Amino acid sequence: VSDAIGLKLGWAFGCLCLSQEAILTGAEQQHPIFHGPHDVPAPDVRTTPTSAEFLLSSGFKTVPAELTLTDIYIPRDEDLAEDAAPGLVSTGAGFSDSPDTEHILGGINSKSHDYNAIARQGRFLQWGFAGDPTKFTPFGRALFLNAVAYIRKFADAPVQALVMGQHPRAFLQFTLSLLHHPDAGDVDELLGHLFDDVPEGIGVTGASGSAWFDRHRDAIRFTGVRENGRYSVDGDILSIGIANDDLALLDRISAELGDPDADGERARRLWSRYVRRDPQDATREREWYRAHRDALFFSDWAGYRWFASDELPALERPRVGIARGAGAFLSLAAERTESGIQADLTIRLKPGDYVYAPGATDGVPTAIAVTSEHAVVSAPLFPETATHHLPGTLTIPLVLAGDADRVELDVRLQVCTPQTCMMPTTVSVWADTGSALSPVG
Repeated sequence: VSDAIGLKLGWAFGCLCLSQEAILTGAEQQHPIFHGPHDVPAPDVRTTPTSAEFLLSSGFKTVPAELTLTDIYIPRDEDLAEDAAPGLVSTGAGFSDSPDTEHILGGINSKSHDYNAIARQGRFLQWGFAGDPTKFTPFGRALFLNAVAYIRKFADAPVQALVMGQHPRAFLQFTLSLLHHPDAGDVDELLGHLFDDVPEGIGVTGASGSAWFDRHRDAIRFTGVRENGRYSVDGDILSIGIANDDLALLDRISAELGDPDADGERARRLWSRYVRRDPQDATREREWYRAHRDALFFSDWAGYRWFASDELPALERPRVGIARGAGAFLSLAAERTESGIQADLTIRLKPGDYVYAPGATDGVPTAIAVTSEHAVVSAPLFPETATHHLPGTLTIPLVLAGDADRVELDVRLQVCTPQTCMMPTTVSVWADTGSALSPVG
């Protein structure tokens, strides 16, 4: 649900890797869900050394040497098996960059100590622990009941910042801090995935990468969408010397909007880039800024831009050239030829997973609908298979006709693993003619 809406919660930037163990800190235990309406009994706690996975982040953020843990539920023997259903954590990277969020509780997972096991965005609550209520400890049972009561108070609270496909700069910070790590792979190849033009000075070690990030952090932004996007350094921000997420930037450039000189040109570029308003009428923009200044916040996740909490825009998540949905990565390449538009849809699945071919009777067949203004000249050509199961990576060509440059498809599919099938879903994907997009690895 949260991934479809575009919340910071959920699986899109999280992990199905949460155990039954909550991480307790003094700060977290001040949250209201620990204090009513139901009495929360004292938890049975234990301490453990912080895991190696968590310590990977210690190069750029404070990671405690020891963790205080308690069980939210008691696993039965079958829950200890490798294929037992895990809980869900969502990323803590940039999570609090909008005022509609709050981290409530973390838990043991394979990512980071500050990932969210229990968290809120707007009116939505994520309870990530997977155990059912019959297995709850007295502490976990009271906490769950209080969490349900707590989120009810936010029934009318808006979601103020949707995930718009721009990765937060915190992702880049973590990656650069691990350039030396054995699992980082080829540094040049990795940096090529992060930047269109790799900046000088990053080096090949975690120390050099972290130092470069610290020097350029204030000017970093992400352009494009998800796997199509790249990080860049804003030269205008470097020249002005104020971070793009610092309100002092808007104080400065709002005063310069009407200037006819180079500073005015730079101010108008930055206003358009980060406030997303027409900067030409300087008087009008200054009046708007004075009226909304106290309500402004900046969000990396929502597009590296400023929002006014008292004047939220109608946000709509962008349709992307490379998309992910229900366990599959999809990409589309489209090229205009003499015989029409040659479009190639690629579906990449995890090893062992499969989707259903047209004609399948034991699952939902994959269906492709053209939603742009194009006629189908040659229908989608699926690989032939005796079982109607399509595993691995498959490319499905089709030929279209029409004047529109952008091809848009809705792909209905059901992804199955060897053990289970996910719910059918529809994933939208697009490509502009003349450009080819590579499948996601």
